[in-house]
Amino acid sequence: MNTIPSRMQLKEVIQKLNVGMLERSQVAKWAFSIIDDDNIKITDQVVWDILGCLGAVDLLSTDNEYLYGKDDFIFWINKIDNSPSS
Repeated sequence: MNTIPSRMQLKEVIQKLNVGMLERSQVAKWAFSIIDDDNIKITDQVVWDILGCLGAVDLLSTDNEYLYGKDDFIFWINKIDNSPSS
């Protein structure tokens, strides 16, 4: 059974993704397993938004290798760090 990740857990996943400790496909699968779980109700909008992005982190782009890159990872970490708790 999936659980709602905390902001800190999301930050750790993003940091590991950023340095190559986690594969993009692994992270996307994990994020979507949470999003698609009808038993999980995510009320933290920051967590919800970032999970949605992480679910697409393995998608290819037409002008870059991937739809999301290191700049996006840094933006998401800053969003976690600078958004008020819900």
